[in-house]
Amino acid sequence: MKRNKKNEFTLSGLFKILRWLDKRGIAVEFNARISSEYRTSKRKIIINSNLSPDKTLFYLLHESGHAILDLKKKVRDNLKRKFNKGLYTRQNLALTIEEEVLAWQEGEKLANRLRIWYDEKEFDRLKRECLATYLDFSAQSLAKKKKKKYNSKKNWNWTMDDGDLSD
Repeated sequence: MKRNKKNEFTLSGLFKILRWLDKRGIAVEFNARISSEYRTSKRKIIINSNLSPDKTLFYLLHESGHAILDLKKKVRDNLKRKFNKGLYTRQNLALTIEEEVLAWQEGEKLANRLRIWYDEKEFDRLKRECLATYLDFSAQSLAKKKKKKYNSKKNWNWTMDDGDLSD
């Protein structure tokens, strides 16, 4: 049986992150029914267990980025202070996207700090794919608020200049 060096590096990276999180009191659960997420109140990361080893590593890095932002209380408090009630306001959606970008960046920094080898092109591809999903979700949410149809396939078929979307 031929050994797969890439998988060995990936598994080694996963174990490094799990040890790092454990030292900081952050639990990790693998669950096939839940998409990957960080639960701030429980200090727990949940990773979908149906992912390939590479995607598991990438999502664990991203969710660890959320945990790092949580540990950097100043950043988390600043984001929370700006966050208004009413999930689908323009500002809240922008803050959500800002936090997602920061989480990807913190995950990348963590990989470098722990000297974890990963496929940077694949990591960036997944990051862009996820960020595009957040943008589509935000556009759909704002379109619903304006009672307009949003079609991500046709790109942005309405503009923010269509009127005020403030609360």
